[in-house]
Amino acid sequence: MSEIIVQTGIHRSTLKSIITDFKESKLSASDVLQLSDEALHEIFKKAFENVQSETLQILYGLFPEIDRELKRKGVTKM
Repeated sequence: MSEIIVQTGIHRSTLKSIITDFKESKLSASDVLQLSDEALHEIFKKAFENVQSETLQILYGLFPEIDRELKRKGVTKM
């Protein structure tokens, strides 16, 4: 699993979710390779929704610190 994470840059929890969704779909690897992008999205969309929410949580957690920093005298948005 760690090789996949390094090669793709996907977070470990996202990869676990994708693997779980794949197992639940009961499709073989060759079946998945033949699916359209839309069909793949329907099967694995839950995994990528988790990524967005994790990323947003991290970002939202940084807002108070960023807000304080921007209020300091002499700090610009650049």
